[in-house]
Amino acid sequence: LPHLIKILDMGNFKTLFCQEIYEMLNYRMSQQDFHCFEIQGKIVGLRFADAAEAKSFSTKVKSRLGKLAEDMNKRRTSARDSKGGGMFEKFRGWFGGKKKQDEKEPVIGRPSDFKHEAHIGFDPEKGFDLNSLSPRLKRMFKSAGIRKKHLRNP
Repeated sequence: LPHLIKILDMGNFKTLFCQEIYEMLNYRMSQQDFHCFEIQGKIVGLRFADAAEAKSFSTKVKSRLGKLAEDMNKRRTSARDSKGGGMFEKFRGWFGGKKKQDEKEPVIGRPSDFKHEAHIGFDPEKGFDLNSLSPRLKRMFKSAGIRKKHLRNP
């Protein structure tokens, strides 16, 4: 089963954002409470209200990335070992057996069914552009205890 980073609107339980954690995901903790990663040529940022929660989340994501890399290495090693065949490999054709074709590495595709439902602009001088927020995002920020002062650049 894929592991996902999901952001939900708790008001109506709709998924606002969903991203699979894949092997080559470059997940970084830019600050204690701000994490980022790139998808489809864009940077996604996650701001956490609590630094301990951010650390715990980062640990879980990095643990999953480590497990994915370990699993991929096992598959590569297994595929490489199965290609050898030992000293009987050269006789396989004599007795009607077929050589194994080169196994291809699995390819992980881009996210599917992605919907860009909202955009929040950012100006380094003023902070986030709060005028473009949808009423739904305003309600979500309000229910999460996020105020305009939290979204301004200090």
